[in-house]
Amino acid sequence: MKQSVRTLLVCAALVALVAGVYLQAVGFGFVFDDRVYITDNTPIHQGLSVEGVRWAFLGLRMAFWHPLTWLSHMLDVTLFGISPGGHHLTAVLLHAANAVSCFLVLRACTGAVWPAAVAAALFAIHPLRAESVAYVSERKDVLSVLFWFLTMGSWLRYLRRPSTGRFLASLGVFSLGLTAKPMLITLPFVFLLLDFWPFDRINRLAPRLAGRLVLEKTPFFVLSVAASVMAYVAQRSYGSLSPVVPFDFGVRLLNAVFSYGSYLGKLVWPARLGAFYPHPGPNIPAAALLVSVAVLVAASFLAVRLLPRRPFVLVGWLWFLGTLVPVIGLVQIGDMGMADRYTYLPSVGLSIVIAWGGAAWAAGGGRRPAIAQGVSLAAIAVLAILTFRQVGFWHDGVSLFSHTVQVTGVNPLARYNLSVSLNMAGRREEAIRELRRILAEDPEYVPAYHDLGAFLSDAGQAQEAIEILTRGLARFPRSHRLHYRLGLILSEQGSTAAAVVHFEEALRLRPDFVDAHVDLGVVKGNQGRFEEAERHFRDALSIDPTSELARWNLRHLDQIRGGPSPNRP
Repeated sequence: MKQSVRTLLVCAALVALVAGVYLQAVGFGFVFDDRVYITDNTPIHQGLSVEGVRWAFLGLRMAFWHPLTWLSHMLDVTLFGISPGGHHLTAVLLHAANAVSCFLVLRACTGAVWPAAVAAALFAIHPLRAESVAYVSERKDVLSVLFWFLTMGSWLRYLRRPSTGRFLASLGVFSLGLTAKPMLITLPFVFLLLDFWPFDRINRLAPRLAGRLVLEKTPFFVLSVAASVMAYVAQRSYGSLSPVVPFDFGVRLLNAVFSYGSYLGKLVWPARLGAFYPHPGPNIPAAALLVSVAVLVAASFLAVRLLPRRPFVLVGWLWFLGTLVPVIGLVQIGDMGMADRYTYLPSVGLSIVIAWGGAAWAAGGGRRPAIAQGVSLAAIAVLAILTFRQVGFWHDGVSLFSHTVQVTGVNPLARYNLSVSLNMAGRREEAIRELRRILAEDPEYVPAYHDLGAFLSDAGQAQEAIEILTRGLARFPRSHRLHYRLGLILSEQGSTAAAVVHFEEALRLRPDFVDAHVDLGVVKGNQGRFEEAERHFRDALSIDPTSELARWNLRHLDQIRGGPSPNRP
């Protein structure tokens, strides 16, 4: 069979495999942070526009500077509206493109068809890929990795026939990838690994000339440094670098080692996968940490030992270790210890080790080729089944977080999101039950007090709601959200003087709290303090000019002066 025909068949098989496993997501809804990324994000609702492009490029949004990702979401809205099906379809198509690109790039780099096909298949349908593909808010994963492979392909063209135009083209594609997600900052280091294997450029050059390999990639390193600084600034400005419980560097280092071992374990045995893994802090089991250290040391030793005969082992291993560095937790982001989506790109390195290792073993002749093919097909089939099941958990918030709570144990954030999802599904009593469980397991989880108070109030249990919020404020007197929620319930119960105290305290703690400005304005308007009410409505609009609630109350201020009026249009 001609190589071009085999290549075409492999590409078609990869697309079919991805479609068979992931297309179910087209029928799923939005979950988790999709609300703040898509459904409640006004600039995204407007679709592609000049103003939208300006918004995407000129600000740090959601702790990232990733304008290309924002533009892709806007394009989806232009094409499909806010319906989740089209957004999921785009993610599946991008993942299929990544699988094909992975195969084509690896085949072009090595000239080997079947190992490249196996590596691409292992990358495409491992259960750890479910989060990156089925979670719309992780568009940055699938989009940025497409540009990773496009940059690799462009760089290979440059190496085969160097020219300024080809070099700049590769640098340009890399720049676009960085605007999708800064995870690509490690690509220049991977280029150096590829210089060793499969390009063999290091061995072919005299040692004194090997420095040129680093020098030629200087523009890529400069862009990586710039993207790293931008990412740090974005995370810091958003507050993601300040977890609820700060962790010192020693704790972060231990968790990084533990996470490396955990990722390896989940790649080999993909069980008990969830949407959020709480940071263990200083409570990492000593035995698990020792196992992680032992595995990392043993694998590194083996990779170096095999270097003369199997250089791809060290290259794939360092690909895995190196591309995880930006997200391994040395710089702590939020309160999670690790995340399945972080393996999207690093897993390619281990896929290379497995695929080319299998090919090297099969080259021994006899029945080995048939055995290797059989094992490969069986592994791909098993992974496809497991991944199909894992993707299914992302159908909706209740399914996703019920599963996450089940597999991760004590997990306040997951249980909290389960309660939110239950409430949105009209299952308020179950939502209240989950919030009570959170406070029984972790009395320090502030959002549970807030939502439990809100849900109880909505269920007509205002007195218990007030008691819950008062208990929360006894622990967290500086929580502006607890003060606001208690003020809201007190105002609804007619205790306007007490409500004003809590609204004003919420604004003292958080002067840009729009909802508190609006509701305090309504209460003061009902008290006849019209000038103060107007000032709060105008303050709200100066903070958020899109606030229809503040605009409506300001427009109907004369009606409010005439007597009590609803604070909702």
